[in-house]
Amino acid sequence: MTNILIYHIVNVELWKNIQEKAEIRPEDLGESEFVHCCTEGQMGDVLEKWFPGRTGLLSLEINTKLLAADVVYENLEGGEELFPHVYGVIPRYAITHIERIKENK
Repeated sequence: MTNILIYHIVNVELWKNIQEKAEIRPEDLGESEFVHCCTEGQMGDVLEKWFPGRTGLLSLEINTKLLAADVVYENLEGGEELFPHVYGVIPRYAITHIERIKENK
């Protein structure tokens, strides 16, 4: 079985907090039910729509095979494109790669 990778975008300060807690919880991000994620192919559009002009961003690669939480692909805004949402905790060990995102314009 292949690993399925999804991505979560955070700023550097939030990453420091995640490292201290060793996990990402939806409520720590101001979310009530799930952690917003995207696929690699969706990254550019997500950055353009939700993070325009932002600097100091990191892309957290998450191996979904290491999650106990459910990953649901859905669109809650009425569009057709489905995005991965993690309904529960993302443990630090499921974050398999971290990459600094170049300045988003």
